[in-house]
Parts: sequence; structure tokens; C-alpha cells
Amino acid sequence: MQQDVITYTFDVSNTGNVTLTDVTVSDPLSGLSAIISGPVTLAPGENQVFTATYTITQSDMDAGQVDNTATATGNDPDDVEVSDTDSETITVVKDASIEIVKSATLPPTMQQGM
Repeated sequence: MQQDVITYTFDVSNTGNVTLTDVTVSDPLSGLSAIISGPVTLAPGENQVFTATYTITQSDMDAGQVDNTATATGNDPDDVEVSDTDSETITVVKDASIEIVKSATLPPTMQQGM
């Protein structure tokens, strides 16, 4: 199987009116690379892009898709955690196919010219 790789981009925005600290992204997808970037501090209106990669497995191909949910968390000025989740489903193209090649060899006693 060809090693196809998904690149996930997590664009985290502070949509509130207070600064968030220790902003990180977590993702429980088994086999996902380390999430690049963070923790960061985000002022209101700021955003940070995080990335990670995932190599599609044979199980994913058999299922026809990769389902994934990530969570962004940060702390407000009172050290209260805020979070949000988002999901993404990647559909893979299944290509079921089969081939058979049959051949035969006559035994020497059945060959012509003998």
C-alpha cells in the first residue's frame, strides 16, 4: 500500500475578550505526529496555527475514512480552562480489484508430434 499522509491544520482563535494563556491543541488519534506549535498566549482576536501529520493505515482504507476530533484549550486570566472541539472526516477512495491468470501445460504424452 502506498503511504499516504494527511496533514492536519488546527487554526485556533481567541474569540473572547480576555487573553488566553497556555493555549494548546490535543488530538487522541493514534499514530498522529506531535502537534507542532504551542503552548502559546493569544490576545483577543489573535489566532495560532498548529499542525500534525497522520499516515493512513490499511484499517483506514478498509473503513473508507479517517475520523478525527481535536480539542483546543487555554486558560483565562483567572486560570479557568476554556476549550472547544472540532472534527474532520477524511474519505479515502477504495479501489477493490482482483486478477487471476490461468495457464496449463500438457503432459509430454499429450503433446502433438509425439
